Amino acid sequence: MGFNLEKSTSVNALRAFGGKNKLVLNRSREVLKTWGWSEDDFLSAFRKNPRCMIVSEKKLMQTMDLLVNKMGWSSGMIAKYSVVLGLSLERRLIPRCSVVEVLLLRFHK
Repeated sequence: MGFNLEKSTSVNALRAFGGKNKLVLNRSREVLKTWGWSEDDFLSAFRKNPRCMIVSEKKLMQTMDLLVNKMGWSSGMIAKYSVVLGLSLERRLIPRCSVVEVLLLRFHK
């Protein structure tokens, strides 16, 4: 799959293929395809950050909904910066998105 075995991402990738994580990984692939991701998008995101692909289906859906529907990001942008899929919604994404919304409202007035 193109992993450099000298980097820590290869260890995380191997973990993603083991046990229950493989089922979660396959389900993540299917969920992200519903958001318009191609197989290449998924593989590229997985190579960059394998850990973000073994999060729950619910978390993936919530994160994609927040970033695509509320913040207006393209699905392709999320594929390019897939690290956001692994960030905490409550502690990182929602607070930062709220600040961006306030700043945009003030800027556009």
